[in-house]
Amino acid sequence: MVTQGRVWLCREMKRVFDQRYSETVISGTGAHQPWIHRKPSTMARKKIREYNSKQLLKAHLARLLGIELSLQVAQVTQSTNFTELIDQNRWLTTSKLVVKPDMLFGKRGKHDLVGLNLSIAEVEAFIKARMGKHVEIDGCAGAVTTFIVEPFVPHDQEYYLSITSQRMNNQISFSEHGRVSS
Repeated sequence: MVTQGRVWLCREMKRVFDQRYSETVISGTGAHQPWIHRKPSTMARKKIREYNSKQLLKAHLARLLGIELSLQVAQVTQSTNFTELIDQNRWLTTSKLVVKPDMLFGKRGKHDLVGLNLSIAEVEAFIKARMGKHVEIDGCAGAVTTFIVEPFVPHDQEYYLSITSQRMNNQISFSEHGRVSS
C-alpha cells in the first residue's frame, strides 16, 4: 500500500511538473488550429534548490495524499533581513540549527560551507562570512548567494533521496550512506 502510494505520488508530481514546466512548441499558422506538442528532443533536466524541492514535496503530499509535513526550513539570500526572517520563522530562536548553501552543488562540507549545531546568531555570522564567497567545485566556479537553514537533528546516519523526472517515468534513488563526507 505504501509503495503503491509512493509510485502514484511520483507519477502525479511528474504530471503536475510536466504541465507547468515542460517546454512546448506551437505549430500551425493562419486559420488552422495550432497544434501544441513537446519538442522531439530529449527531455531537459533542471535541478531545483533543496528549499524549493522541500516546499514542493510538502505542498503535493498535502494536496494529493493528505499528509501534512511539518517542515521547518528558511532560505537566506543576500537581501534577507534577519530580523524579518526570525519574525516569520520563530522556530529559528528555539532550537540549534544547521546552515548550508542551497546552490545545486555537492561537497559543501569539504569547502567549509556547512555549519552544524548553531544558534541563530552563529548562523547569521556563518552566512555573512561566506555570502558571496567564490568557490570552485568539480570544475564549476561561482559565488555562494543562497543558503538554507533548518533545525539541527543529531543523527548517526544520513540518507540521500533523489527523484529524477524522466519522459516516461521517474527515477527514485535512495542511499543509506547520505551525501555528507568529511
